[in-house]
Amino acid sequence: MSVREELDKLGRKQIVCDRRWPDGTRFRRAAPNRTVAEDLDARIRVSVADGMWRKLKRRLEHGTSKQEKLVDFADRYLNEYCKAHNRRWERKLTSLKPIKQRLGKLPINAIRPKHVYRYIRWRKEQNPAITNATVNRDVTIFKHVLEYAREVGVIRRNYIRYVKKLPEVRKERPRATDDQVDHLLACLPEKLRPVFGFIRETGCRLEEGLSVMHHQIRRDERVVVFTDNTKSGKFRLVPLTAKCLEYVDAYPVLPGCPYVFWSEYTKTRYNNLYPYWYEARKKAGLPWFQIKDLRRHYGIVLSESGAEMHVIQAVLGHSSVATTERYYAHFSPQYATRRALAVLEGRGRKTGGTSSRENLQLVGSSEKESA
Repeated sequence: MSVREELDKLGRKQIVCDRRWPDGTRFRRAAPNRTVAEDLDARIRVSVADGMWRKLKRRLEHGTSKQEKLVDFADRYLNEYCKAHNRRWERKLTSLKPIKQRLGKLPINAIRPKHVYRYIRWRKEQNPAITNATVNRDVTIFKHVLEYAREVGVIRRNYIRYVKKLPEVRKERPRATDDQVDHLLACLPEKLRPVFGFIRETGCRLEEGLSVMHHQIRRDERVVVFTDNTKSGKFRLVPLTAKCLEYVDAYPVLPGCPYVFWSEYTKTRYNNLYPYWYEARKKAGLPWFQIKDLRRHYGIVLSESGAEMHVIQAVLGHSSVATTERYYAHFSPQYATRRALAVLEGRGRKTGGTSSRENLQLVGSSEKESA
């Protein structure tokens, strides 16, 4: 067997990839784990089958892989890893482009933390308006490139793994009101209002709304199932309001087209609606309003209406409650203050044998009375 477990001279267990080349010579290398060893063994077998084993042999035995330039390995990272593991791997091209431009000529095994810090400084000097969050995203992808290089045996250690990121300052974005949302939707072409209205009523992302199909609309259960093109790759159920069903019914079923929202020109789903949105928000006098603000508005309405964070997390499809709290809990400080005041006042109304459950009931009743 080409991949097996052995003991080294010090008595430590190690995973070894041991295989012979077609010319009879032997290749033997220890790997950090079985996955890396099996990946290396698979690369050897594929190269033998393709007749390209001599090139791979030179790279592995003569150290050419250790001298591989970052610009070349970044492309390999995209093809071998990102295209297989990331649903939207094209987004990483934006971060890898400046990295390759600045540090692409460096051998990948020579990259150290100082190079990352120099890159950060250069990135900020090239574009003073760039945000720290954007630079941090570059650094995160940079780290993962080298981590992948370590996993496949190109380098022995990822020296930039613990490089510190820039501090991110979250600025408060303008918060859209119901009237502003209604006004902006009214400025859209009449044919497109149901599309963005559907996004508003479900809190879905633009791509999720444009790609929704008829079989995802479950009228009996009053839910829509988002399964395709979700960011996390996981399905989620979102309730359908009566208004949302009106938006769906605004588009009759087109024979041969599985999509709910379709273009009368292409007879299939919409692809790019950004120009119409930009024109509408300019007409409405709301240049700051982004399409994803409809999704934020949906989450804020749920939050201020008393929905628990784990409920909002479920319908929005966030990976964790922490993400939901970070983006939606801070939008309603006055609401949080009112809730805290109600709890404190409810606690003081009764003393002695009043339980916590009774206090919560008092708080709930006081809120209903004030409403």
